[in-house]
Amino acid sequence: MFIDKIPEQEWVEYICHQFAATGKSISQDLAALICKYAECQSSYVQHLSWIAWYKTEGQADKDTIDSALSDLLKQNSVFFQRDVESLTSLQLNFIKALADGVETGFSKKEYIRKYNLESSANIQAVKKALIWPSRYSPWMT
Repeated sequence: MFIDKIPEQEWVEYICHQFAATGKSISQDLAALICKYAECQSSYVQHLSWIAWYKTEGQADKDTIDSALSDLLKQNSVFFQRDVESLTSLQLNFIKALADGVETGFSKKEYIRKYNLESSANIQAVKKALIWPSRYSPWMT
């Protein structure tokens, strides 16, 4: 079942309230930063908020949020590594292009050559393979 993301403002109110309920505080700007870092993905917002709360003595600050993000990434690195290891070289090359800021025009000769994408037909297959449901749930393609 797919559940839509909770809007940022609702998360901000919730995070601030939960900090306050335990005698700690976080500004709305920092709660919004947590949402931004986690892209409002519920499990990541909750996990990142918890780590930030745990690290906060009284008032959360940006260093605490950044440290919490680093901890969250370290805690999940094994999962990220697993996902990367399951990718083909073409899929990984495509993701490198995305990471470099390429958003359109993947079939241009310069991108095919630079990122070793082989052909425009391969690019379409790679895009389809990287869409989450089809990668993990064959019956959802």
